[in-house]
Amino acid sequence: MEIRINGLVLTALLYSSFAFAQTNTQQQLLKAQNKDSSDKKERRVVIAGMLIGRFTQSFDKDVDINGRYHSEETGYSTSSFTLRRARILAKAQLTPRADAALSLNLTDFIGNPANKVVENAFAKYHFNNYLNLQFGQFRPYFGREDLYGEELLQTLEWSNQYYAFGADGWQSFQVGATAFGKANLFKIPVSYYLGVFNGNGRNQPMDNDNGKLFPARVEFELRPGTKLGLNGGIGKDGDHRVWAYNLDIDHIEKLGKKWELEVQSEYKRGNNNAQFDTSSERNKTMEKYQLAGWYILPNLKYYVNGSQVRSIEFSCRYENLNCEFKRNGSTKQTIMPVASIQFGDENFLRLETGLIIDRFSAPSFKDHNATRFVCQLKARF
Repeated sequence: MEIRINGLVLTALLYSSFAFAQTNTQQQLLKAQNKDSSDKKERRVVIAGMLIGRFTQSFDKDVDINGRYHSEETGYSTSSFTLRRARILAKAQLTPRADAALSLNLTDFIGNPANKVVENAFAKYHFNNYLNLQFGQFRPYFGREDLYGEELLQTLEWSNQYYAFGADGWQSFQVGATAFGKANLFKIPVSYYLGVFNGNGRNQPMDNDNGKLFPARVEFELRPGTKLGLNGGIGKDGDHRVWAYNLDIDHIEKLGKKWELEVQSEYKRGNNNAQFDTSSERNKTMEKYQLAGWYILPNLKYYVNGSQVRSIEFSCRYENLNCEFKRNGSTKQTIMPVASIQFGDENFLRLETGLIIDRFSAPSFKDHNATRFVCQLKARF
């Protein structure tokens, strides 16, 4: 009898233990499923895109739609419809503190896609407001134009100095890393960016030398609507030391309930690494190869706030750039008057018409005076 009771007790204990273990396992599985479901919610992905199409008409007989001079009568076009950008962007929230982005410019497939197509490809980790890390391929935050996408430009295209300093590794898409953050300094909001980049352009499998570029930017919000940016950088291009610096000011002024004026301005100067690397001059020194330029871009906006049209804008950028600053080279001046209509909020649909007027102090076959009319449509989705 005692043995039977002990056997029953042992059986009950084993059954209870098994039931408890099974219940505990189910609870753990349920928690894991809930955690996995929560993680999936955190890992949300957003797909976006952007299109820029334009019609260009050159007013000069022997100058094509890109402003290039042609000595022959055929083989180029003085008027054309073009698809300037067809970009697709994917953004992913990996964790509450980490995100990543990838953007492709599909129009690069139309021509030679070598070293093109991929534009942004980076990941960010956010520690707090004061310290964040970014790694991959992106713009190095070395000027005002690095802080927003092309669809948000208040004119037809990037400045000449953006492309020139991009060729030297300071702007446009580069591979590297940046630490950035925000803080208040004597009650003044301050943003900073400290980076290190290969400096040899986008979509390169590796650095083409051991030289690196170290750009830095500090931005002060002096008052609501007024920002001052100070930028400087040092580095090496092969065995040669290089440097660059710039200053930019952005000011927004409300002119009543319906009108707003924004003025962007920037000055840049630095070594012309790209020209130095391709020059065949004997006994050349890097300090003789410098470029310098500045621009000012006033933009007057009238808020319509209609059901279709949100605003009407008028801008006119003036730019002066000398890519041979120390060698008395030709100075390029560009005047770009533009009228725009914004149909959707946040520039989701924008129609722009204007002129691109290029003038050189010493015109040549390569650098030729040109005047072009452009009608351009930008769409974000």
